[in-house]
Amino acid sequence: MATADTGTLVPAIGVRLIATTDLHFHVWPYDYATDRPAPAVGLAAAAETIAALRAEAPATLLFDNGDLLQGSALSDRVRADWEPGQGPHPLISAMNALGYDAATIGNHDLNFGLRYLRDALADAAFPVVSANLVHRRDGGWETLLPPTALLRRTVSDGEGGEVPLTIGIVGMLPAPSASWDRLVLGRDVETPDIVAAVAAVLPGLLAQKPDIVVALCHSGLMDGGEPGENAATAVAALDGIDVVVGGHTHEVFPGPAVPEGRLHGKPAVIAGSHGRQIGVVDLRLTRIGDRWRPIDAAVRTEPVSPVPDAGDAPEWDALRPYHARVLADVRRPLARLTAPLSTRFAMIGAAPAGQLLGRALRDHAAARLAGRPEAQLPILAATAPLMAGGRSGPQNYIDLPAGPITRGFVGQVYPFPNPVCLLRLTMRDVRDWLERTALAFRRIGTGPPGPLLTDAPPYLFDTIWGLRYAIDVTAPDGDRIRDLRLEDGTVLPGTAQVVVAVNSHRASGAGGYEAASRGTLLDISPTTLQQIFGDWLARKDRVTPDATPIWDFAPAPGRAAWIDTAPCPVGHVPDIPNRRLRESGEGSEGFCRIVIDL
Repeated sequence: MATADTGTLVPAIGVRLIATTDLHFHVWPYDYATDRPAPAVGLAAAAETIAALRAEAPATLLFDNGDLLQGSALSDRVRADWEPGQGPHPLISAMNALGYDAATIGNHDLNFGLRYLRDALADAAFPVVSANLVHRRDGGWETLLPPTALLRRTVSDGEGGEVPLTIGIVGMLPAPSASWDRLVLGRDVETPDIVAAVAAVLPGLLAQKPDIVVALCHSGLMDGGEPGENAATAVAALDGIDVVVGGHTHEVFPGPAVPEGRLHGKPAVIAGSHGRQIGVVDLRLTRIGDRWRPIDAAVRTEPVSPVPDAGDAPEWDALRPYHARVLADVRRPLARLTAPLSTRFAMIGAAPAGQLLGRALRDHAAARLAGRPEAQLPILAATAPLMAGGRSGPQNYIDLPAGPITRGFVGQVYPFPNPVCLLRLTMRDVRDWLERTALAFRRIGTGPPGPLLTDAPPYLFDTIWGLRYAIDVTAPDGDRIRDLRLEDGTVLPGTAQVVVAVNSHRASGAGGYEAASRGTLLDISPTTLQQIFGDWLARKDRVTPDATPIWDFAPAPGRAAWIDTAPCPVGHVPDIPNRRLRESGEGSEGFCRIVIDL
C-alpha cells in the first residue's frame, strides 16, 4: 500500500518491464566466427531467463530496443535466403512466439535497406515504433514507422482483483544513423535529432493519458560519440518520460558508478548486447487522480544463464535451417596461417588481422582502378580492430595458432555486410583522419603510469596501411601526428592526392571521421568487404600475419602508461618492435595490465 498526499491509504500495483537490446541476430548460444558454443549468449538462451523473470511477477511487459536484424553470420544468411513469400521473417516469428509487447529499431536495422526492414517487420504481432526515422513523401517528411504506441493491459491489484493499465511507448535511434547508411538508404531517409523528435510527439501521446510512458531509446550514455548519437540522458530529462530503456553502446547500466539505475531521477536500464543480459525495471504504481503513476522502481540487469538445450523449442524451428547453413559456411576452409595471429596488442599497433585485411583492400583497390588515372596514385587502406578488448571484455580478442583458417575468421575481423568504397583524398585529409584516430589515447604526462587508452571502443581506432607515422601522446588532441609519410619513406605535401579503400560505414564519416566524408567517391564494390576478404584469403592459400607496427609512439623519455589486454602467461610479455613493454600484474575485470615505456 502507498500513502497519498491526503494521508489516506491507496492501493499500489507492481509491473515488471523486461528488455533486450542489441541482440544483433544472436539466437543460438554459438559463436559462428570461432565455431564453438558460447554459453549464455543469444535470444534462445535469454528466452529461458525471460520466462523465469515473468514467472516471478504478476504483471510483465517485454520490449526489444533495436539492432535486432543485423550483426551475425546468421543475420547475413537469413537476409540472403529469406523472401517474404516464404512466410514471416523467422526471427520476428520467434519474437511473436515469445510474446514481445513492443520494440523499436536501431541503426544496424537499416543496414540492409528499407525494403528488407519493412518486409521483416510486416508480420510483427507487436508495435514497432520510431519517432525519428523519417522519409520523404509528397514533398515533405513523415515517420516511416509509428512514432508511438499505446498498450492497454489488465494487471492484478494484489487483492484478487484486476485494474486496467495503459502504457505509452515511444522509440528512437541515433541521429547519425541515416548518414551512416547513406549509400544504402539514399537521400530520402533521415534520422533527425532524438530529443527534438521525441519532444514533438510526446504531447500527442500524453493526450491519450497513459499511466506510464516508456522510452525505447536505442542510444547510450557514453561521451565521445558523434553529435546526437548518445542521448539517453537527455531523453530522461524530458517531461512525460517515466522510464528509459537504453542501448546502442553495448554498455551495461546500472553499473558501479550509478548502482541505482537512475537518469534525472527516472529508472533507466541498458542490457549490454547479444542477449548476455536482460534489463529489468520493477515499477510500483499508485493511483493519483485518474492515472496509475510510478512511486518507486528497482532497476537491474539479469545475467543470462547457460541453457544446455537452448534453441530446441518449436519457436526456433523456422530459424533452424539457416543455422545449419551458417555452420556449413563458416567451416569452409580458406587458407593457412604460417604464424600465430593475435589482436591482443592491436590498440598499440600490433595488428596482424588488420594488416591482412589492409593488404586485401589495397589489392582490391588496385584491381578496381586498373586502367584509370587514379591507379597511379598511392593506394592506402583503413581498417579498425573490432575484437581488441574494450567494453566487451578480456575474451574479445582473436587468438589463432598457425594452421588452417576457415571462413569464420572473416567474421571475426569484420562482421558487417558493408561494401568497400574507394575514396580520393588529400594527404591533409589523411592527416586529419589520423588525428581522429589518435583521440583513442589519453594525453600522457609525467608521474606514475596511468591508463593510455580512453574509453573509446576499439572499432574507432583506424590504422591506415601504406603509411608510416608517429603519434605523440604527450601533445594535445588534434596535433599528435608526426613524421607522416608513405611506407617507402616518401613525404608528400598536404595537397597530394591518394586513394583510400575503406568500408562504406567509415566512408560516410561515421565515428567522427569527418575527414573520410570529404573524399571523392571513386568506386563502390559490387560485393561486401567480407566477400572480398574471404576471396582474397582463398586465392593466397597461405598467408603470413605480420604484427610489426607501421606507426610508432613519438619518443617521450621518462613517461609511461598502461593498457589492459587479454591475460598472458605470467612473465611472458611479447616482443613487439619499437614497443617497450613490461608486465604490471592483473588489470580490471580479468584483463592483464601491461606498462608501455614511451
